[in-house]
Amino acid sequence: MKLARPSFLVGALLILAAAVIFRGIIPLEPRNLWAVVLVAPGIGFVFFGLTVAMAGRVLVAAMNTPEDERPGWDDDEEDRDE
Repeated sequence: MKLARPSFLVGALLILAAAVIFRGIIPLEPRNLWAVVLVAPGIGFVFFGLTVAMAGRVLVAAMNTPEDERPGWDDDEEDRDE
């Protein structure tokens, strides 16, 4: 979960940089290429942060579940397909 916030931040900054370049505030040519080069990893970082945050919440919820309410494991030899 510690990776979620920094990856959101990096992704948001990359997307913001792409918007600034695409709008022409910072003149880099070709604008479309720079925008795509910055947006693609930006979206990747945002999705990575979202995935890490959701996985962390699931793990925290699983750890907070009382042991008597947790589902049991069925380790019968008969059910295994070998």
